[in-house]
Amino acid sequence: MLSDVVAAYAAGQRAGELPKDLSGIPVSTHFRRARQVDPLASRPFFVDRAEAARTADAVRSVFGLLDELTGVVFGGDRRAYGRMLGLTERQIDLVERTHRGGPAVFCRADLYHDGTSFHLLEMNASSALGGMYFTELNRGLLGDRGFAAFAARHGLGFVDPVASVAAAVRGYLGRPDARLRVGLIDWPSSFVASEPNLRAVAALLAESGIEAYAGHVGQVTADPSGLRLAGVRLDAVYRFFTLGEIERTPGGYDLVEPLVRAHEEGTVPLFLPLSQSLYGNKRSLGLLSAELDRLAPARTAAVADLLPWVRSLTDGEVRVGGAWRDMLAYCREHRTELVLKGAAGYGGNAVLPGWSTGRREWEAALSAALRTPHVVQRRVRPALHTVDDAPWSAVWGLYVVDGYAGCRVRTRPRADADVIALASYGACVFHRESAPPSTGATGGPS
Repeated sequence: MLSDVVAAYAAGQRAGELPKDLSGIPVSTHFRRARQVDPLASRPFFVDRAEAARTADAVRSVFGLLDELTGVVFGGDRRAYGRMLGLTERQIDLVERTHRGGPAVFCRADLYHDGTSFHLLEMNASSALGGMYFTELNRGLLGDRGFAAFAARHGLGFVDPVASVAAAVRGYLGRPDARLRVGLIDWPSSFVASEPNLRAVAALLAESGIEAYAGHVGQVTADPSGLRLAGVRLDAVYRFFTLGEIERTPGGYDLVEPLVRAHEEGTVPLFLPLSQSLYGNKRSLGLLSAELDRLAPARTAAVADLLPWVRSLTDGEVRVGGAWRDMLAYCREHRTELVLKGAAGYGGNAVLPGWSTGRREWEAALSAALRTPHVVQRRVRPALHTVDDAPWSAVWGLYVVDGYAGCRVRTRPRADADVIALASYGACVFHRESAPPSTGATGGPS
């Protein structure tokens, strides 16, 4: 782990040369509103850029392998694939209507680092990538004279995910140099909570020449020229709403229909299409984990190390170590080594760790989980990171937009870190290009 950087940072804090608390770093009002509830960690986190880039490349391979498995397992039938994920027929209709080629390599991969390498917990493979505004914290720190000198000594820098997203939007629309007007559109029931986040992202996109406007699906109107938000003609809809929200809302399909139709007609594209949802569902990772041996080993080696054992929960048999076992019996027997997750949850939601759950509660949860799509995943034991002279656990949110596009961290003290959910301490991440020769530093992030 980059222990030399962490130790040097702690020494700088004690000497009064470096910020003692990230909450005092100058950032915009948009950032403060987006982070109005959750606290910030006392320091940034650090990662070797080469390791981050290798991990991003492995995540990129996940998309290609999942697309290949659609052909190998389902004969290219996306409807069959969608049913395996637990989507309804109406959800699959939207997947089919909005599909545009293969999956975009566009996600935030949530990972643990075990002290040797990163391991994938879940993959938010949609356009709704939370936490991108943390790039403001990177900039604010570099505006501090003490930290700027520290960063120069240790070869630290960062990648701005919002700039990568802006380039991806332009590439998707085929308009690399145009002044674009984009709606950042969430679902009505989610917009009250997400509006500060969307406005923070809109302000950052403006720096890349994209005029972005925050709103929800119910505020978008259609006319013969396309779609408008508050009277502004949109070039694209940057989608923050999900298939699940559409399905759960009475009248949801009617509400979203004008946006889907505009996408189909090519007047106002959805970024990203609803078909991207096929790749963020945890059951897709279960499929990949179960079927890796059907693909060429040369193409799966990096993914095999990245992806822990994970399977869709069923009342049937599961293959473990080359042998077939009754799945529920296996899950009961190995409770302390497994975690139960809702297939469509994110950010630590709908997660039950077996090692902190009693036997009866675990068995009841398994039975209940058979009624809706769930997965079980083998436990990953994260390495601990020193924050305020105490051990903390961290989930690394690695942005992958074609390649490595930045990172942020959610972190908690070890004592209450069984699940690091959205309501955690946040931190920005700096990468080091390479270890300075004088430090002799080795290892992973910290």
